[in-house]
Amino acid sequence: MSKQQAIDELRKEVQALEDAPCSVKTYAAKAYKIKIRRDLADKLERELEDANIIDKE
Repeated sequence: MSKQQAIDELRKEVQALEDAPCSVKTYAAKAYKIKIRRDLADKLERELEDANIIDKE
C-alpha cells in the first residue's frame, strides 16, 4: 500500500467514524480513534509532501 492509499483509507475511516451515530458512553473512545487516525494521516501527508519537494530539487 502506498502512502497516498494509506492516507485515503485513514481519511475514509475518520469520515465513517464521524458519520456513525454513537452514545455518550462511546463518544470519548470514538473521538480518540478519530484523533489518532487524523494525526497519522496528517503525518503521512507531510512526509509525502516533503518527499515530493526533495524530488523536485
